[in-house]
Amino acid sequence: MATSSAIMTHQTLAAWPHTPVSTAWALAPQLTRTSGAVLVVDCGDRVLGGNPAGVAQFGAMLGAIEGDRLAFRDAACAEALAAARQRLRLDGLGEVIIRFEADGGGPIFALLSGFGPSHALVLPPPARAEALANALTSSFGLTPAETRLALKLQAGLTLAEAGRDLDISINTVRNQLRAIFDKLGLRRQSELVRTLAQLAALAGG
Repeated sequence: MATSSAIMTHQTLAAWPHTPVSTAWALAPQLTRTSGAVLVVDCGDRVLGGNPAGVAQFGAMLGAIEGDRLAFRDAACAEALAAARQRLRLDGLGEVIIRFEADGGGPIFALLSGFGPSHALVLPPPARAEALANALTSSFGLTPAETRLALKLQAGLTLAEAGRDLDISINTVRNQLRAIFDKLGLRRQSELVRTLAQLAALAGG
């Protein structure tokens, strides 16, 4: 398996975006223009443009943008993107669905669209956190702290990452997670992720 070191090239953040967001939307097919989470990338995984939602979703789900390059947490995700890009080129397709396996939390599906040297990477849209938070509080009685943790996990963070973001210890994270399980009637984190996705959809997220 190839390592991800080749894509972790450090350049100044000011080096991108080189392409306006309007070009990103032009690369994406009509049905995905409302997704709100798009990055335009070239064949070397350099970010040419996009929008804040695309940056945020890539960071929450798959890795980070280091300098002006995509840096995946898992090298297998970089390989999946490369394979999708090759399919676009060799098969003459306008778009392909990519299945990313990220952080052991199940698959993340994204769309790669466009012809030529640049492509639009369309990621699942961010849930409307406020609507989901309200649903968790009103329907299940989660405390504000439990809701904040649930939203972090719904965004794709691990327990350790959520703890760092919330500035709480891993023991506190686990205690809050147990309380969330009890209130939602769940037993596993994988069940929680699926439940939060369903609740986000019901809440308009």
